[in-house]
Amino acid sequence: MKGKRMIAGILLAGILAVTLAGCKNTDNTKEETEKPVITLGSDNYPPYNYLNEDGVPTGIDVELATEAFKRMGYQVEVVQINWEKKKELVKSGEIDCIMGCFFMEGRLDD
Repeated sequence: MKGKRMIAGILLAGILAVTLAGCKNTDNTKEETEKPVITLGSDNYPPYNYLNEDGVPTGIDVELATEAFKRMGYQVEVVQINWEKKKELVKSGEIDCIMGCFFMEGRLDD
């Protein structure tokens, strides 16, 4: 008789644990909209950054930046910019930063 009660108790505890585990709120929409938005600017430079057939920025740089900023608690907005105006766009606050930068001789003074 004690064995049946023990099995019933363990079974009840298991059912309760599974039921309560399903009660977790998995709605991330509110959480996502509360994250600060950072605007990244880049020009068209496939395969690193380009617009897909739907006109949405995509590419290696976009995916890496989106994941990195997501881990830091930001939402990312990627915009296509005129690369020649990158400094002015950052200074004016139109974009927060540029991506796709790399070191090249001749850019040291730029």
